[in-house]
Amino acid sequence: MQPGEKESEARCSGRGRQPLISDAECLEIAQAFDGTTACINALLEAWKACRPGVKRHTIIQAARRGDYKTAKQRKDWTPAEDQFVRDNWHKLSGDEVAAALGRSFNSVNLRRKRLGIGRYEGDEFTIHDLEELTRLDHRQ
Repeated sequence: MQPGEKESEARCSGRGRQPLISDAECLEIAQAFDGTTACINALLEAWKACRPGVKRHTIIQAARRGDYKTAKQRKDWTPAEDQFVRDNWHKLSGDEVAAALGRSFNSVNLRRKRLGIGRYEGDEFTIHDLEELTRLDHRQ
């Protein structure tokens, strides 16, 4: 057994079970895998026929086991970008903040949530605030 094989074998088998897809099959999946929904769906349909129980996450995990690496580069968040989001989230739209930072809206919105920046700033009334002030349920 090679030095890295034991670790790989333990990772693949998961809780003492045999892996649903072998290492050789993982390499095959990784070669066809590009990370798109259409590709995952196509691979899922192809592998469901010969391996009952295969699910979307099984295909994705198999591609990773087969050494699939995404071509998309990860861009770390800088403290200056975090501060820009804090300062401007309630002043600009989410799309404007994303454009200013050169990131997608989903990326900026997730970062906002991780930084603990709420939807509303202190001066704005929320539905909950209005219910407390008027003693009326918003559904009425």
